[in-house]
Amino acid sequence: MRTLTIDRNFKADYVESEGSRCGEIYHVRRNRAGGGTWTPIARYFAWRPVFIENFHPHWRIDCFVRKHKLAPRPEKLGRALATSLIEAGLCERPVWVSWHKSEELGGDAYGEVFDFD
Repeated sequence: MRTLTIDRNFKADYVESEGSRCGEIYHVRRNRAGGGTWTPIARYFAWRPVFIENFHPHWRIDCFVRKHKLAPRPEKLGRALATSLIEAGLCERPVWVSWHKSEELGGDAYGEVFDFD
């Protein structure tokens, strides 16, 4: 995975494939030793829609912001993410960006997921 800087407090990782990008956004808190704590606060998906009736060909970015005390307003993060993806050459204009509030409702493990030993 590669890393993208959104601003001084937020970074994103991303996986790039033909016509799509996806990743997680982190709040980064630096320490004096040069390291830091990366707290996941959002996920995003960017792709080029195939069915575009009544639209010009474009990129679409969906940013799903967790309900977390370190997460900024979803619209602020969505706009900053779109700007960073465009500036990094990972998407090009025209772009539609949408932001969402997100919370995990539950989940199940299939196979040995956790290692508590």
